Order: sequence, then C-alpha cells, then structure tokens
Amino acid sequence: MIVYSGSNGERTKNLAHNIVVELTEGLRDRGHHLYFNNCYCSISTVEYLATRGIGCTGTIRKNRKMLPSDIKNPPKTLLNGESLFKKEGNLVCLVYKDKKEVRILTNLHTNQKDTNGRPIALKD
Repeated sequence: MIVYSGSNGERTKNLAHNIVVELTEGLRDRGHHLYFNNCYCSISTVEYLATRGIGCTGTIRKNRKMLPSDIKNPPKTLLNGESLFKKEGNLVCLVYKDKKEVRILTNLHTNQKDTNGRPIALKD
C-alpha cells in the first residue's frame, strides 16, 4: 500500500506515469488489464505497460504529447456516432463523436481487422 504523506517540496515530472509504474510492479506478465481515466493515460504509459505484458485501456486528453493530429483535431465532417481510428503496432487510438468527442487509447489489439477495417480486440 502506498500512503500519501504530503509534498516533499520537489516538483516531479511524469508523476502520473510514475504512480502507474509503481502500482503495477507486481502485475508483470500475469494477464491483467487496466482501465483508467485521462489523468493517468498517456502514450508513454500505455507503451510501458505493453512491454510489461499488461493490457490497458483509458480515455486520453486532447492535449497529450505524441497524440496523432487526426485524433487531436478530427475532421468537422465526423458525425455523431462515428469514430476515427489510428493504429501503430498494438496501440490503437480513437476518437468517438457523441455530444462531445471522446478519445481512447488502448494496447489490447492485434494487427487483425474485422470486415469494416477496424482492429479486432484480443480474446481472453
């Protein structure tokens, strides 16, 4: 268990990434899947977890570093209920248009695609 004991006065870079790394130390290659919100989700964190054999999915903020420009700023022609996907390796990033745009990042996909050209999720 990690207990918050207050700030030590130092400013820490990548604090959310460091928290995820510390909390997942004992989960390596055990088949766990993590789901987290946009405070903890970044491309570097998801890539790190993939190298440790930990699957994850999370919402991601529009202004995160290394996010594809098509996902940051989807075309104005994207209608409600439509989505746009970008894939690199086993990382898939998508933006789904509802009342607002929702961005999701995951490492739970293979290189296979379904009949609509969308990535197929890994099976448990």
